[in-house]
Amino acid sequence: MFGMNFFLSHLALLVFVGVFVAQAGVTYSVLQRDSLDPAHPWRKLRDIESQAMTGPLEALDEGADTSALRFYQLVSPALPRAE
Repeated sequence: MFGMNFFLSHLALLVFVGVFVAQAGVTYSVLQRDSLDPAHPWRKLRDIESQAMTGPLEALDEGADTSALRFYQLVSPALPRAE
């Protein structure tokens, strides 16, 4: 598993949009947390399925307006589903 940061992001109408280059055949999980202290662990925001072609892909967080500050991390392969 490896992590990477979004290389381009912006806040538009209180929705976070992170853009990254998705590699063909690779799955990803987008993680988020509201603070970098131990009391706020990384939580899975969403999974991104593998794509047929390498290219730019957007990851949205429509709940970004619920926190004054939010951090994001992109990891691959996608994390297992919580049961």
